[in-house]
Formats: sequence, C-alpha cells, structure tokens
Amino acid sequence: MVSPLGQTWLEAAQELGFRVTAPFVLKTKSDTSYQFDALVHDFGGERGMVLMEKWESEKADAAAAHGYGYSSMSAGPFDREATLDALRDWGWCGKNVAAPSWLNEKAI
Repeated sequence: MVSPLGQTWLEAAQELGFRVTAPFVLKTKSDTSYQFDALVHDFGGERGMVLMEKWESEKADAAAAHGYGYSSMSAGPFDREATLDALRDWGWCGKNVAAPSWLNEKAI
C-alpha cells in the first residue's frame, strides 16, 4: 500500500519526469527487510534515495550500507519548487540515463 509520502513522490515523478518506486523494500543479505515510503531513483546515492516519514536509524544505517542515500520528511501535497530544491540538493547519480533538463536550471 502506498503511503501519503510515497504518493506525493509518485506525483512528483510523473510531473517532473523521473523514476520513483513506492513503497520500496530493501532486503539485506541477512534476509532482513526494511520498508521505505519511496525510492527516488538516480538521486542522492549510488542506488538512489530512500524516503521515510518516521525516522528510524536502523533503517537509515541499512540503506547507507547498501548504497542508498536516505531522508526523513513529512508527507504533504506535491510542491514543485520544494521538490526541485530537494532533488537538486541530493544531486543526480544516474549512470545510464541523462539528467533531467530542469536539474541545472536556477530557481527564480
């Protein structure tokens, strides 16, 4: 089931043209599973940026150990400028896909 945070990021992805998986489950080699509200592909870490509404350090540590960036944030309605700010802050990490054209545009 998609959480409100996941839904917001799915909407952002559709509006801005990037990839999001929501929800996202990280399964470790030790067979432990961690569910995140969303995975923003190609931003924030070698394997993308995982998002969680409720901060859990164990989940953040697992994400970092597996090549993901991580962020905790509140769910809310899609805000284009706030989303662009977050994506620019996290940075583009896509290897096989060109960065979106808006990524390097200056905010007005």
